[in-house]
Amino acid sequence: MDEQRRKENEQSEIQIQVRELRKQVQQLKCQDSKAVSYSDYYNDKKSENRVYHWQIECIDNAEELLPATLLSAINETGSETDAVKPFWEKFVKEEANFHELSAGYEVAKLGTKIPDIAISPSNIAHPSSAEFVAYGDCKGSKWTGKSGDELGQGMQYGHRILDASPLRSLVYGFFTNNSIVVLFKTQRNKSMSNMVEWYISSPLTFIQGMAKFYQLLKEDENGFVAPPSFDSKLLKIEKPLGKGSTCSAFWATYDGSQVVAKLYNSRESVEAEEKMLLKVSTIVNDARTSSSKALCQIPRVLGSEGCWLLVEPRGRRVRHQEIKPNHVEMLVSTIQTVHEGGILHRDLRFANIFLLDCGGVLLNDWGASIQDRRYSQLIIGCPEPWAHPDLAGKETGIPLPKHDLHSLTSSFLSLIAPGIAVANQKELFASQLQAAEECNYTQVCERLSCCLPK
Repeated sequence: MDEQRRKENEQSEIQIQVRELRKQVQQLKCQDSKAVSYSDYYNDKKSENRVYHWQIECIDNAEELLPATLLSAINETGSETDAVKPFWEKFVKEEANFHELSAGYEVAKLGTKIPDIAISPSNIAHPSSAEFVAYGDCKGSKWTGKSGDELGQGMQYGHRILDASPLRSLVYGFFTNNSIVVLFKTQRNKSMSNMVEWYISSPLTFIQGMAKFYQLLKEDENGFVAPPSFDSKLLKIEKPLGKGSTCSAFWATYDGSQVVAKLYNSRESVEAEEKMLLKVSTIVNDARTSSSKALCQIPRVLGSEGCWLLVEPRGRRVRHQEIKPNHVEMLVSTIQTVHEGGILHRDLRFANIFLLDCGGVLLNDWGASIQDRRYSQLIIGCPEPWAHPDLAGKETGIPLPKHDLHSLTSSFLSLIAPGIAVANQKELFASQLQAAEECNYTQVCERLSCCLPK
């Protein structure tokens, strides 16, 4: 019986490790819009089955959809620099719009390169990545529309636009040499919004390709969503940080400052988080003024609008060689203080703990926190393998302070002893886990600190 239980435990641990590895791979795929080689980028995404053929139906009245000046492009073929680019520069200056959208020639950078044609809302001369409605790029007469390097470039343009525009669902682009056109559609996966996929057409005739592109813009299928702003100041998304159970988080710049922008599923979730952060901040700040204990910093709310919440400061991820005894003391003291104030964090792991340049610790992500634990709660808190055994794999449970301490302790052990199986961690660090089970804050602090190198 013991042998069977041992095998079941080993199998369970393997399943947990596989899920974690899949999650890490998934996060890397979701944040992969930056690449050194465009051809490698194209081949990588194709091997992941994220690149699809886009079947374009012929348009009967194609020529009627295009302005006369654009139709003359078929007479301007040849060298990219001597013929194609000069034509588009002149066309953009003369036409100045694509169906009431502004167009600029080489006016905005997307990643490491500048697309030749930037299409944006009216009155924006130099759009940022988040303000692109669509994009276009010029090629020479020898271009076949099948080069992996150039297809990768077109794909990456679209990916960077979506990276900068969390609310957008898709973006269109075109590459042309005035003889043929390749259309790009970059869109989010419907079931996994932080995963991007691409639809690329075969080379089309110039008139058919551009007519379809115009049609898409005219019918408002470009997926454009204005970038978020607060008090009429643009919020610039710099980098996705990850997606949790309640929100997606991004590094962003707002009013000249670096902030964390959190996008929730509903306005109610924003209000709940805002309210909880205020409560926690009040408890921690009162404790800080009445005692000499060093405590963690709690995110400060800068503002909210719609489903967005802005907080500061912006910390950095904890690496195992950086964790020090004073960090452990700050964490445990802060958790004890918050528990005494009647609040449970419910997702205490190092994915939600950050270091600050001042030497402090930022304790983040209070979206799963609760204040009243008298009733059974839906389990949406700390995931395996850091969840307390009382809660792991269950749909409901009554949260307790020891559950927070267990999550913090098991996450700490995973940080300082990576690669060790969960069962072995429990055996090696039994005293630390026992202190957490007994809800002995002093012993948790002391025994975790003993694990660190002197």
